[in-house]
Amino acid sequence: MAVNDVIELLLVGNGLGVPLISNFTYEQTAGSPDALLSGLVTLFVNNVLPEIVNVVNHNTTFTEVQAKTIRGGDSVYVLGLSTDNVGLVSGDCMPPEVCWTFRYFRASAASRNGAKRIGLVSEADVTNGEPASGEAAVMGDVAAAFQAILSGSGYEWTPRILRKRLNGEPVDPVVVFPVSSVGFVGVTTQNSRKFNKH
Repeated sequence: MAVNDVIELLLVGNGLGVPLISNFTYEQTAGSPDALLSGLVTLFVNNVLPEIVNVVNHNTTFTEVQAKTIRGGDSVYVLGLSTDNVGLVSGDCMPPEVCWTFRYFRASAASRNGAKRIGLVSEADVTNGEPASGEAAVMGDVAAAFQAILSGSGYEWTPRILRKRLNGEPVDPVVVFPVSSVGFVGVTTQNSRKFNKH
């Protein structure tokens, strides 16, 4: 990998028998061309994944992280997860389509805002369709992790908003846009995570 290469990172898991896949996009913004996908994945697992498991129900298990260079190369790296990969919030959970939702705010009008949804969500963490008292502060830590530049050994990977299609047509090479900030939106639903809609 080299500066300006774009990496698509998938956090893959399951909850209550429903696949849970969250997509993250990073652009290499510093470092020499010999950067490895494994370095980015390790930084993600050490810095972002802990914040995610801290807010999802114990019925959530993340099984692997998949990384693929989608601009600037064709490298692929997959890391199986076996420790610190299960949600830490106890109690009953809401249906799989109920998610904690975050917004990736665009830095300019050149792109739309991005979104990130994670689950499963524990029933005790939601009151009348809204995050229970104290949850917003915890979600701030997750948002900060989503927004953070991942760096180590002289390399930097910066979160981006990804555009793969424009006016219904594929964009090749893909285009990415800066993120000004990431904020917690609240509790929403994602239809693709409903039972029998895989």
